[in-house]
Formats: sequence, structure tokens, C-alpha cells
Amino acid sequence: MSAGTPVILLHGLVADDRLFQPQRAAIPSLITPRCIPPRPSESLNAYARRLADRLDPGRTCFVGGVSFGGAVALEMAVHLRAQACFLIGSVRRRSELPWYFRFFQPMTAMEPDVIGKTVGLALRRWLLSGLGA
Repeated sequence: MSAGTPVILLHGLVADDRLFQPQRAAIPSLITPRCIPPRPSESLNAYARRLADRLDPGRTCFVGGVSFGGAVALEMAVHLRAQACFLIGSVRRRSELPWYFRFFQPMTAMEPDVIGKTVGLALRRWLLSGLGA
């Protein structure tokens, strides 16, 4: 990595840019943006394009991310002049996700309160059936 080449690192869903505080001293050209809000029904690729347009340094760069930030970084790399993409605790494709993430993935299309009610009801029924109620 040549000195001065921008390095864009994205945090995951449950962290923020403080995650990369230790790297700031070692990488002076480090860019750790905050998330932008997704638009309704926006694809991951469309979201990554918007973020890439916002962060594009206008020259070659490195991009990477942690967990979900890695998935976004992988999509962003296509829209930037990225020399490399670093995935930290992330996956390259859906098939690499653990089975339980793939199993529950259809629920991500539901509204959060619907998920809570649905999962809560299923969990209550499962617990009560296990207790002989």
C-alpha cells in the first residue's frame, strides 16, 4: 500500500467509525465514513453506488469493511478505482453465510414490528409447547 493512497473502511451494522480508531495513527489516509440511510426497497448495489459516489477520492484507493460493511465495500469496489477490497469477518456471496442467516433472510423484507410480533409469537408457542402447556 503506497503512502497517501486513500483507504476506505466501513464498519458493520452494530458499530461506528470508532471501531477503526487504532488504525488512524498507522494509516493517515484512512477514511471511515458514517452510514448513509438506505432508501426504501434499495438494493445493496444501489446503496453501495450512492456511498461510492459520495466517497470517491477521484483516484485509486483501497476499500474494505467489517461484517456487513465488507459486503457494502465489495459492491463499492466496482464503482471506485479500487486496487483491492479487504473483507474483515465478512463473506463474498450469500452462499457463504451461515445457514441460519439464509433461513431467516426472507424476514428482512418485513417491517421490524411485524418481525417482532411474528418471531415473538413463534417463540412463545415453542416455549409453551416444550413446557407441556
